[in-house]
Amino acid sequence: MATELFKNIPSKVGDLVRDVRTGRIGLPDLQRPFVWKDNKVRELYDSMIKGYPIGYIMLWESPADYESKKNSIGVNVKTYVEPKELVIDGQQRLTALVASMYGVKVKDKNFTEREIKISFNPLTREFAVWTSAFDRTPEWIPKI
Repeated sequence: MATELFKNIPSKVGDLVRDVRTGRIGLPDLQRPFVWKDNKVRELYDSMIKGYPIGYIMLWESPADYESKKNSIGVNVKTYVEPKELVIDGQQRLTALVASMYGVKVKDKNFTEREIKISFNPLTREFAVWTSAFDRTPEWIPKI
Protein backbone atom coordinates (compact mmCIF):
# COMPACT_ATOMS: atom_id res chain seq x y z
CA MET A 1 0.00 0.00 0.00
CA ALA A 2 1.27 3.50 -0.87
CA THR A 3 2.28 6.00 1.77
CA GLU A 4 -0.28 8.74 2.26
CA LEU A 5 1.14 12.04 1.01
CA PHE A 6 -1.63 14.32 2.25
CA LYS A 7 -3.51 14.62 5.52
CA ASN A 8 -6.91 16.26 5.85
CA ILE A 9 -6.70 18.38 9.00
CA PRO A 10 -9.94 20.25 9.71
CA SER A 11 -9.09 23.77 10.87
CA LYS A 12 -11.05 26.83 11.94
CA VAL A 13 -10.66 29.98 9.86
CA GLY A 14 -9.72 31.92 13.00
CA ASP A 15 -6.89 29.49 13.74
CA LEU A 16 -5.53 29.80 10.19
CA VAL A 17 -5.68 33.61 10.33
CA ARG A 18 -3.91 33.58 13.72
CA ASP A 19 -1.21 31.26 12.35
CA VAL A 20 -0.61 33.61 9.42
CA ARG A 21 -0.37 36.60 11.77
CA THR A 22 2.10 34.86 14.09
CA GLY A 23 4.23 33.64 11.19
CA ARG A 24 3.54 29.94 11.75
CA ILE A 25 2.11 29.88 8.21
CA GLY A 26 4.16 31.65 5.51
CA LEU A 27 4.29 32.09 1.76
CA PRO A 28 6.91 30.30 -0.35
CA ASP A 29 8.73 32.23 -3.07
CA LEU A 30 6.62 30.73 -5.85
CA GLN A 31 3.45 32.57 -4.82
CA ARG A 32 2.09 35.40 -6.92
CA PRO A 33 1.12 38.87 -5.63
CA PHE A 34 -2.40 39.54 -4.38
CA VAL A 35 -4.70 39.80 -7.40
CA TRP A 36 -8.22 39.79 -5.95
CA LYS A 37 -10.42 42.85 -6.34
CA ASP A 38 -12.22 44.07 -3.19
CA ASN A 39 -15.52 42.71 -4.52
CA LYS A 40 -14.04 39.19 -4.53
CA VAL A 41 -13.08 39.64 -0.86
CA ARG A 42 -16.65 40.75 -0.12
CA GLU A 43 -17.91 37.60 -1.84
CA LEU A 44 -15.61 35.46 0.32
CA TYR A 45 -17.13 36.94 3.49
CA ASP A 46 -20.61 36.53 2.06
CA SER A 47 -19.97 32.84 1.37
CA MET A 48 -18.58 32.34 4.86
CA ILE A 49 -21.51 33.98 6.66
CA LYS A 50 -23.95 31.89 4.60
CA GLY A 51 -22.05 28.71 5.49
CA TYR A 52 -20.97 27.93 1.94
CA PRO A 53 -17.73 25.99 1.45
CA ILE A 54 -14.80 28.27 0.62
CA GLY A 55 -12.40 25.60 -0.56
CA TYR A 56 -9.38 23.89 0.86
CA ILE A 57 -6.22 25.53 2.11
CA MET A 58 -3.23 23.41 1.16
CA LEU A 59 -0.19 23.71 3.40
CA TRP A 60 3.22 22.13 3.07
CA GLU A 61 5.31 21.32 6.10
CA SER A 62 8.31 23.62 5.90
CA PRO A 63 11.67 21.89 5.40
CA ALA A 64 14.13 22.17 8.28
CA ASP A 65 16.52 24.38 6.26
CA TYR A 66 13.87 26.88 5.10
CA GLU A 67 15.39 30.37 5.27
CA SER A 68 13.75 32.97 7.53
CA LYS A 69 13.90 35.70 4.87
CA LYS A 70 10.99 34.30 2.85
CA ASN A 71 7.75 36.20 2.19
CA SER A 72 5.12 36.62 4.85
CA ILE A 73 1.62 38.00 4.90
CA GLY A 74 1.66 41.34 6.73
CA VAL A 75 4.48 42.80 8.78
CA ASN A 76 7.61 40.82 9.55
CA VAL A 77 7.21 41.06 13.34
CA LYS A 78 6.32 37.41 13.91
CA THR A 79 6.35 34.96 16.78
CA TYR A 80 7.90 32.33 14.52
CA VAL A 81 11.26 33.17 12.95
CA GLU A 82 10.66 30.52 10.30
CA PRO A 83 7.22 29.33 9.25
CA LYS A 84 6.27 25.80 10.22
CA GLU A 85 3.98 25.47 7.18
CA LEU A 86 3.91 27.12 3.76
CA VAL A 87 0.80 28.02 1.75
CA ILE A 88 0.60 25.99 -1.45
CA ASP A 89 -3.07 26.74 -2.23
CA GLY A 90 -5.23 29.37 -0.55
CA GLN A 91 -2.90 32.37 -0.58
CA GLN A 92 -5.52 34.76 -1.97
CA ARG A 93 -8.14 33.71 0.58
CA LEU A 94 -5.80 33.87 3.56
CA THR A 95 -4.30 37.18 2.45
CA ALA A 96 -7.79 38.63 1.89
CA LEU A 97 -8.90 37.66 5.39
CA VAL A 98 -5.79 38.89 7.20
CA ALA A 99 -5.59 42.13 5.22
CA SER A 100 -9.25 43.08 5.58
CA MET A 101 -9.57 42.07 9.26
CA TYR A 102 -6.36 43.69 10.48
CA GLY A 103 -5.78 46.57 8.05
CA VAL A 104 -2.65 44.96 6.64
CA LYS A 105 -1.71 46.46 3.28
CA VAL A 106 -1.25 44.08 0.37
CA LYS A 107 0.86 44.37 -2.75
CA ASP A 108 -1.20 44.01 -5.91
CA LYS A 109 -0.11 42.63 -9.28
CA ASN A 110 1.67 45.94 -9.99
CA PHE A 111 3.42 45.67 -6.59
CA THR A 112 1.51 48.73 -5.37
CA GLU A 113 0.50 48.68 -1.70
CA ARG A 114 -3.19 49.05 -1.00
CA GLU A 115 -5.74 48.45 1.75
CA ILE A 116 -8.73 46.13 1.52
CA LYS A 117 -11.77 47.71 3.15
CA ILE A 118 -14.95 45.69 3.63
CA SER A 119 -18.02 47.00 5.48
CA PHE A 120 -20.62 44.95 7.34
CA ASN A 121 -24.24 45.54 8.33
CA PRO A 122 -24.97 43.27 11.34
CA LEU A 123 -28.72 43.89 11.08
CA THR A 124 -29.01 42.56 7.53
CA ARG A 125 -25.85 40.36 7.72
CA GLU A 126 -24.66 42.00 4.50
CA PHE A 127 -21.10 42.75 3.42
CA ALA A 128 -20.13 45.54 1.01
CA VAL A 129 -17.01 47.06 -0.45
CA TRP A 130 -16.24 50.14 1.66
CA THR A 131 -17.10 53.64 0.50
CA SER A 132 -16.98 56.83 2.58
CA ALA A 133 -20.79 56.68 2.90
CA PHE A 134 -20.41 53.71 5.29
CA ASP A 135 -18.45 55.95 7.70
CA ARG A 136 -21.58 58.08 8.14
CA THR A 137 -24.18 55.31 8.27
CA PRO A 138 -24.78 54.00 11.83
CA GLU A 139 -26.17 50.64 10.64
CA TRP A 140 -22.85 49.71 9.08
CA ILE A 141 -19.50 48.78 10.59
CA PRO A 142 -17.38 50.73 8.09
CA LYS A 143 -14.26 48.54 8.18
CA ILE A 144 -14.32 45.04 9.59
